[in-house]
Amino acid sequence: MRITIVFGVALFLGACQATGGRTADWTVPPGSRLVLNKALTIPAHTGYITLQGGRMVANQAIDSYYPNCDFQLRTKSGKPQTLKPGSFTITRVSMGDNPASGRDIRNYYTEMRLHSEAQPQVYYLKCQQWSNYLESFDYVTVAEIRTALGEYFTLELKP
Repeated sequence: MRITIVFGVALFLGACQATGGRTADWTVPPGSRLVLNKALTIPAHTGYITLQGGRMVANQAIDSYYPNCDFQLRTKSGKPQTLKPGSFTITRVSMGDNPASGRDIRNYYTEMRLHSEAQPQVYYLKCQQWSNYLESFDYVTVAEIRTALGEYFTLELKP
C-alpha cells in the first residue's frame, strides 16, 4: 500500500514537471468575464472572427502553431453583424485536443461559453494552437489568450 502511494505521488509530480507546472496558467474559471472593449464587426456569411497577436486575421493568414482565438456567434447572417462594447460571462470552460495536421500534430484548445443578456447572439470564444504531442502538449495559457485578443477584449479572471 505504501509503495502504491509513493508511486502515485511520484507520478503526479512527474506529470506536473512534464507540463512545466503551468496548470494554473491554463485555467479560466467559470464566472470569469470577457469584456469587449470596442465595437466589433463580424463579416457577413461567417458568424465569427479570428484574433491572433492582437489583430483580426483571415483564415488563410492564421499561423496555427501560435495561439489564436475564434469569437463565435450563434448564427451566421447574410450581412455584417456589429457587436457593441460590453461584458460576457464565461459560463462553462472545456479543454481538449483533436487531430490537426499530420499524425503527430494536435490542436490544443480552450473553449469558453459566453452569456450576455444584452447580446445573446454571442456563443463562445475558442483559443487554440497546434503542437506536436510527442514533444509537448501545449494548451493556450491565460497570458497567451490575452495576447491573441489584444485590445479588442479584456479577460477578467474570477478570483
